[in-house]
Amino acid sequence: MRDICLPLKDVENDQPVEVVVNVAGESRKYNFKVETFDWSITEEEMADHPFDKYTLRIQKLRDAIEKYDKNWEVIQIFDPGRESNYVQALFRLKGK
Repeated sequence: MRDICLPLKDVENDQPVEVVVNVAGESRKYNFKVETFDWSITEEEMADHPFDKYTLRIQKLRDAIEKYDKNWEVIQIFDPGRESNYVQALFRLKGK
């Protein structure tokens, strides 16, 4: 088993969550956080690119992730819905 799902209540964006897991008696600690990124596209941005709105959104998210703190790695990107102006991503603190 490599993945588990833990529903958490009342966790704000950019608020780190520490999870301690015991595997065969060995304690392992993981740090996660969820970030929200604006991926709305303006009319001006649409006019400046030959791409469709959804391709521009993907590029905008890719750019935001590339600029993100390199100590954190993307684990999951949540489906924001077709017309949402924001997208959320789950990050994990890289192991030391």
